[in-house]
Amino acid sequence: MDSSGAALNDPQIVVFRIYDSATGGTMLWEELQTLPFTNGYYAAVLGADEQTNPLDSDILSLYPLFL
Repeated sequence: MDSSGAALNDPQIVVFRIYDSATGGTMLWEELQTLPFTNGYYAAVLGADEQTNPLDSDILSLYPLFL
């Protein structure tokens, strides 16, 4: 939603971060994506850049994790 409450319908920059705690934790992974929004909805594939920024078992094994 934008500041007036309308659903977004334009590309937006979205930052995804994974932490080791729900509050005050250490950031373990981060990815920035520009995603198309349609009526406020979007879809993202995290960690698809396997060469430079994978979301792999090394990070996922550190559960519990918080997005």
